[in-house]
Amino acid sequence: MTKRRLELAGPKAGKLAIDTAIGFSGSTAAWTLGILGALTAATLLTRKAKPA
Repeated sequence: MTKRRLELAGPKAGKLAIDTAIGFSGSTAAWTLGILGALTAATLLTRKAKPA
């Protein structure tokens, strides 16, 4: 059954990939921004002040 599903989905692989990317884009963007924000905050909070 799985083999047949893959045979049928083969010609539509590009459309399936695009639809999947669009479906996950919002949550993926939120996770990415959250992680980048946390890393930036951690870097700024733990960075030692350089002498002038």
